[in-house]
Amino acid sequence: MSASVQGINPNLKEAILFLLSPHHGQWRAISREDLLFRLAGSGFHDDERIVRAAIAELQDEGHLIGSSGGRGGGYWLMDSWPEVDEFCEHQVRSRALSLLHKERQIRHAALQQLGPRSTEQMALPVGE
Repeated sequence: MSASVQGINPNLKEAILFLLSPHHGQWRAISREDLLFRLAGSGFHDDERIVRAAIAELQDEGHLIGSSGGRGGGYWLMDSWPEVDEFCEHQVRSRALSLLHKERQIRHAALQQLGPRSTEQMALPVGE
């Protein structure tokens, strides 16, 4: 989730890193609820979307923050290659493949519903 929310408070990012500092390794993950609760206790009453965007920015900045959803999920600091590999394989790559699958389905549906592109449409860059 690299889509940045405008104006993320740098102090929020510092607070997240501070709260994650004792959570090295997935087995010591802090739950999403606990992280939000502790952030609120530190004066950060941001909604979950903003916190996730701040964590995404921290990851983009090179912080090795792992995350997983579901039971036993949460956030932690990765400190080994096997942990990084597992996170990238099961979290990052699966999301990327899911998005590529969605793109394929949309393009297939568009071809069925809209017909082939004209020569002029093929020359347009994506987004125009």
